[in-house]
Amino acid sequence: MLGGTLRSCFTDSTYLMIDETCELVGVINPETGIPEYRKRYLWAFHNPVASTVMYLYENGSRARKVVTDMLKDFKGTISTDGYEAYRIFDTDAHPDILHCGCWAHVRRKVLESLGVATDVCNKLLEIIQSLFVNESLFNGLDSESRRKKQMALSRPIVNRIFDKAERIARDATLMGKDLLKKAVNYMINQKESLRNFLLDGKAELSNNYCEQRMKPIKLDMKNCQNIGSEEAAERAAFMHSLVESCRMNGKNPYDYLVDLLRKLGKPLDDLARRALLPDRWQTQC
Repeated sequence: MLGGTLRSCFTDSTYLMIDETCELVGVINPETGIPEYRKRYLWAFHNPVASTVMYLYENGSRARKVVTDMLKDFKGTISTDGYEAYRIFDTDAHPDILHCGCWAHVRRKVLESLGVATDVCNKLLEIIQSLFVNESLFNGLDSESRRKKQMALSRPIVNRIFDKAERIARDATLMGKDLLKKAVNYMINQKESLRNFLLDGKAELSNNYCEQRMKPIKLDMKNCQNIGSEEAAERAAFMHSLVESCRMNGKNPYDYLVDLLRKLGKPLDDLARRALLPDRWQTQC
């Protein structure tokens, strides 16, 4: 009843945050007919404006096709980590999508390099932190005002970071330190997507909000250990989408599901189905 409506809620938006994680799923071995538990992947699409999340299980695939199929009608901005599958959105193949990289991942990689180049990394971290300080100052502004502030105050900081990264990349001694080399190459290889948050005031500096949406999935997997079948993985993804979206909107998942089950089988038009998604659903008096 709500599968297509849920998907439309995300593809019709203008800003999404995306992440993926693994889970253990029972898959039938075609030769033996016996289920074997294998690592499969689950995607999360977070709409920060509506405070909703859609978990997507497509045969456990982590392939680029999953995200490109999901976003084939999407026009707007996406925030992601540095996974290679998202690099397609940096090309002319998707002119209607602005791809923003994650500065929290940059900071994390520089932190991992502290032990091998302390002074250099501390300086980089100091500059990166000033980006996050700016973002906290811009909270509460509308997207256009925020974009103007970012262009005026954050763009010079971004330029300093990349200037420093490129100087490090030319230093053979520093680039001989593997962790630092990894951090610098991560920045330089994603230079365009990391700068793109400056072009859209809706875009966040990092993808952390979407990563946080994976916590309920990981907690559930810690408790249940695995999912019994591919079909169960699809159903679990859908139910997690509804329950987590309820939590994000401050609505009681139990009350929501009771009301939803009472409406099963009733004829509902598109507007009525849209009103049943957690961000618009209202508690019944």
